[in-house]
Amino acid sequence: MIARTVIDGFCPNCGGPIEDDRLMAGAVCRSCLEYLPSTSTPHELARLLEEKGRLKLYKEISSLLREYEAFSRDFKSAVGHPPWSLQEVWAKRVIMDENFAIVAPTGVGKTVFCIMACLYLIKYRRRRCYLMLPSSMLVEQVAEKVSNFSKALSLKSSEIIYYHAGLGKKEKEEVLKKIKSGRFKLLITTDRFIVDRMDYLEGVEFDNIFVDDVDSFLK
Repeated sequence: MIARTVIDGFCPNCGGPIEDDRLMAGAVCRSCLEYLPSTSTPHELARLLEEKGRLKLYKEISSLLREYEAFSRDFKSAVGHPPWSLQEVWAKRVIMDENFAIVAPTGVGKTVFCIMACLYLIKYRRRRCYLMLPSSMLVEQVAEKVSNFSKALSLKSSEIIYYHAGLGKKEKEEVLKKIKSGRFKLLITTDRFIVDRMDYLEGVEFDNIFVDDVDSFLK
């Protein structure tokens, strides 16, 4: 018989003591579930706990994982591959409505993640998002990606607007009218926009704001 280590306060459901093998498996303590199924997925554990009237903190874990599955599925449909491990961590923090800064080298997918996070929040939570970028060139590139990704996810292109120096005079006027009226779900501009056109943002409330290249924004 193998002696197990019991760790106090780490059961993900009741917050009580849990054996190390159960903790490593992402399961719950014996007080919550005396017997575990052979394949104990988070959803299955949540169902069993609810049946026994013991579902507590694990409800939030199950909900988080369910939402992340939706994010990951859409990410793969739009981008062509599942999120990297770092993107998975960031996505779960967005789902939990955390405010945070990403510190990572170039090339790990920060911009793509910001795009997909915005589209996820629009699609599943009907949030209004603002994506700020350091240059007009990047706004154009990102706008093209957003257009392609939103088509893959069957999102309305009319709900996504962008403003940059390369737009014609008439296009700029139309975008500014939409911004002023709040008739959009995603706005993409340079960080300079809030300095030069702040009056158009007055009265427009954003649920989530993503700033790509915070150093440039702070300068």
